[in-house]
Amino acid sequence: MEYPEIPSATQEQTTEVTVVSSPLTLDIDDNDLVSVIEFKISEAEAFYKNELKLESRRRTNVEMWLGKQLDESKLYDWQARYQDNIIWQDLETRISIAASRMPDIIVTPSDESEEKRDIAKQLEKGLDIKIKSDSSKRLIKHGLRNLHLYLQSAIKCRWDPNKGKDGDFLFELVRPARMIVDHTAIIPDEGFTAAQLKDIVWPYATSQGRGAVLWPLRVALSGKEKSPDPFTIAGLLGKTETLNRIAQAVKNL
Repeated sequence: MEYPEIPSATQEQTTEVTVVSSPLTLDIDDNDLVSVIEFKISEAEAFYKNELKLESRRRTNVEMWLGKQLDESKLYDWQARYQDNIIWQDLETRISIAASRMPDIIVTPSDESEEKRDIAKQLEKGLDIKIKSDSSKRLIKHGLRNLHLYLQSAIKCRWDPNKGKDGDFLFELVRPARMIVDHTAIIPDEGFTAAQLKDIVWPYATSQGRGAVLWPLRVALSGKEKSPDPFTIAGLLGKTETLNRIAQAVKNL
């Protein structure tokens, strides 16, 4: 008598493959993303140049700082060409004072053990030396000068694997001429934040049914069934854009 062959555990075993996507992954074609970014850049550049006159204002600031605010062609022959540039003195004095007052570094140990307190103390000392170094102060001074003259300033922090023995963070000053900021970016005002919106909407959603309130709000703001919670989205969009999207969703009903 022959018995049917019993499949081994190895034969029945299946392999499951889980693909983990990056949190920075966007559901958009690369070429489309580049086109959107280029459009936003050109739109912002036109706004800053034509509406805010940023380029001419920067040029005027630099000329004032360099002492070119006086038109020497309008002076009489007997008038001296010398001028005491108070603007330059005032700006350089203020940024020097600000850069000299670097914050004190405080590192709190994770527990009260002697080992952790010793590590925290050493880390605190090392960071304090780094933040109060001459190079850090110069970086702050240059950044503050850019803010006053060019009305924009940024210090970029990046990891450099070739710095030091094991790599270290590198701080670099960004040239204002190479910076572009979305002119439509806004800061929530009038308390229009995710936390306050949740405090206001949550009791109503609880009484009426959270799914009946929050799901339509999520779709109205994001256009998708699956997205971050509506409070977070509204806080990022701002009051005006949030109300516009809700109004448009009502019209589409």
